[in-house]
Amino acid sequence: MKIVRVNDHGIIYYGKLENDRVYRIEGDLFADFVVTGSSVALADVTVLAPIIPSKVVAIGKNYRAHIEEMAKAPSSALEPEEPEVFLKPPSGIINPGDEIVYPDGAQRVDYEAEIAVIIGKKARYVKKEDAGDYIFGLCLLNDVSRRDVKKTTTQWVNGKGYDTFCPMGPFIDTEAPLAVKTIRSHLNGELRQDGTTDLMIFSIPELIEHLTDRMTLLPGDVIATGTPAGVAPMQVGDTIVVSSDELGELKNKVVAEKKPK
Repeated sequence: MKIVRVNDHGIIYYGKLENDRVYRIEGDLFADFVVTGSSVALADVTVLAPIIPSKVVAIGKNYRAHIEEMAKAPSSALEPEEPEVFLKPPSGIINPGDEIVYPDGAQRVDYEAEIAVIIGKKARYVKKEDAGDYIFGLCLLNDVSRRDVKKTTTQWVNGKGYDTFCPMGPFIDTEAPLAVKTIRSHLNGELRQDGTTDLMIFSIPELIEHLTDRMTLLPGDVIATGTPAGVAPMQVGDTIVVSSDELGELKNKVVAEKKPK
């Protein structure tokens, strides 16, 4: 099932996406819900980020080729022994079609196409063999990253948490979340990233086991699973599209920051 979160003339709700129509969902998305017969054309509503989680838990350095391009060295000597974890604030989440704000004074802001896992029920001390039972579905995420900030703490903290730096969408796909998925990015129409989830160093079940050994994941929480090779800077005026054969297309434009006077 493909599930969207939409704004229908000021009313926000979840729906099942089918044949370019949205069938309204009633009930608790993570417990008991029903898909009603009430529907609206997709073109007549605004598609929102599919979830507003309590936290976005992100993984760095989870594709070997990306490690090599960032370090300019063979990945074998640089691969992490365990997942590198950081957090992105939910305040950074924006909708498909919303604008990514390029921070005033920034010298480098990158796109990072990723597949995000949506947790379906409270998860703590989950073994990787059971991880599939805790996944509600998958969606696309762009882990926008500022690279030129001072590392007073870590790059993860300073560069990942800006407002608008977490586009998500367009829908959650609940079918076969552990099957191999494609992930790509196009900058101004040019293919930049092209990978699949079977190239991850740490698989989705391994990530869930690792994370829930350290923290409780709640229904709706998001795991951003890392980005393949091809990361590069964006500029004001650029359009970045994160896409997948299975998970649709997430498109956002980059605009300059306008600070209040």
